[in-house]
Amino acid sequence: MKTELTKKMIKSCTSKDALKPALKGAYLDVDKKRLTTCNGVAVINYKVDVSPEDNSGILPVELFKNKISDRCEYSVNGVAIRNNFDSKSEYNLIDQKFPDVDSVTPEDDVEDRVVGINLDLLKQLCEGVPKDDNGHKYIELRIPKDCNKVIKFKQFNVDGTSNYDGIMMPVRINETTNKRS
Repeated sequence: MKTELTKKMIKSCTSKDALKPALKGAYLDVDKKRLTTCNGVAVINYKVDVSPEDNSGILPVELFKNKISDRCEYSVNGVAIRNNFDSKSEYNLIDQKFPDVDSVTPEDDVEDRVVGINLDLLKQLCEGVPKDDNGHKYIELRIPKDCNKVIKFKQFNVDGTSNYDGIMMPVRINETTNKRS
């Protein structure tokens, strides 16, 4: 398997719940040439290059390199191996059944409202707002029918009051460099 994904990237969308061991790793699906992470409420599918020797399985987070600049190759065939060219590390696969994320992933629809969101701005927003009364950072998004207008967000407490609200600007997605697949 070839990928530039790092441990931090993979870990960002895996579960920390000991009762969900299958979600504590990334599922390599060699038929779909993708690596999937899921934390129980969000899913990320990464495209990866696989070799004919690779087999599907749940890979532990520890398998992945620490820095993008690290040169590594991976192989998955009963065990997961990271080859750093000067050293080799072997990891056991997570012996669990990964959930069928395709069964809950909706198909793209021509009627879908498509809105571009700057993820760096979204991260800043998450870091810049306080938690609600229950210790969460949940917000309601209001996406207008005209996708060129601002996106409103508002936080709600259990009692219906709000500690903050705001807006985010949609971003234009460059059609030549970010084609949807």
